[in-house]
Amino acid sequence: MGKGDEFVVFGVGDNELAIHTSATEFTGVVGITFMVKDVAALERHLTDVGIPFEGPAPMRPGLEGITVRDPNGNVLGFLQPAAK
Repeated sequence: MGKGDEFVVFGVGDNELAIHTSATEFTGVVGITFMVKDVAALERHLTDVGIPFEGPAPMRPGLEGITVRDPNGNVLGFLQPAAK
């Protein structure tokens, strides 16, 4: 679907799989991002169970979301369309 010097995006059905490098992350760190309908509900759940997260913040053009890191530094991102 797209590519640049540090990323490539594959179409997977109605979804995207983006693979990119990062100068700020450790070698071997994996990041996976999911589109969700309600980031705020996920924020409340993470807060309730005591899991720290970053955001909400703009993530990509037109999208905002949060990120969660596991103990090894791997990143799970959760995105939704940005409020207009």
